[in-house]
Order: sequence, then C-alpha cells, then structure tokens
Amino acid sequence: MDPGHANGPDSRLAEDIASADVLVLTDRYDAWTEPKASARDGPDAPNAVLRERFGLRAMHGAYAIYTRR
Repeated sequence: MDPGHANGPDSRLAEDIASADVLVLTDRYDAWTEPKASARDGPDAPNAVLRERFGLRAMHGAYAIYTRR
C-alpha cells in the first residue's frame, strides 16, 4: 500500500479489499511514528469491509490472516 494513497479520500482500498479472498495484515509498524501525512488515519471504509466480509483464520507473530466468510 502506498501511504498517502491508501489513506486518501479517493482511495480504492475498500474496493480492493472487497474483491480479495485472503488478506494478510500486520501490526509490525503500528508503533512507527513520523511527522508525515501518511501517518494520518484515512476513511473507515476499508475497516468496515474487513469486519463485514472477512474472518480471522490464523495468527503468526505480527501477521494476521483473514479469509472471506
């Protein structure tokens, strides 16, 4: 994901997530802070798609694997 695009107001991230069968997400960089626009939260739509359409299937270290319900 390209910061600044993925969290921008015209982001297609929610659409891309909705078309996926599997998602691999990480919290590895959650504590990373920098004074740039890419550190700002974007729209909640991608999170809503994840909550509504996917279920957590496995955890491996800092990685979470979600599959379509």
